[in-house]
Amino acid sequence: MPLFQYLKSFSRLRTEKNRKRWSALTTYQTPHKPFLMLSIMDLIAQGSITQPSIF
Repeated sequence: MPLFQYLKSFSRLRTEKNRKRWSALTTYQTPHKPFLMLSIMDLIAQGSITQPSIF
């Protein structure tokens, strides 16, 4: 997948927007989802993840 498609996909990730749960530092959204996706992509590139499911 070309880089611009990854950027487009990452910019459209749905995040939980709860002002009571998340602070202004995270713009009131879940901060971990993009990091989780990058970590999974890195593990796939390393060959650690070989199955289509992660438990």
